[in-house]
Amino acid sequence: MPSPYKFVDPRIKPYSAQLQECSERHKFELESKSTTKKENGYDVHEFYFIVNGIAYTQYMAISSTLKEAKNKAAGFIISSGVLEQFTG
Repeated sequence: MPSPYKFVDPRIKPYSAQLQECSERHKFELESKSTTKKENGYDVHEFYFIVNGIAYTQYMAISSTLKEAKNKAAGFIISSGVLEQFTG
């Protein structure tokens, strides 16, 4: 099994990029789902990840930009401990 992925500060590399690298190293399937809604005339983006077919909607992030929502959702997944079952 590959060595555990070391996550770094998101100011150095965005959490979404780190999560993608981790999935490639540890060979788990990583998908995502996003929706955009209008609220008070503004776009509101909801984003969450699907890991090996399991949708982790409890770690959904909401933001005015899709990029920020994606990075927040990745941070939630990383800090939750969910990945330990896939990375050993």
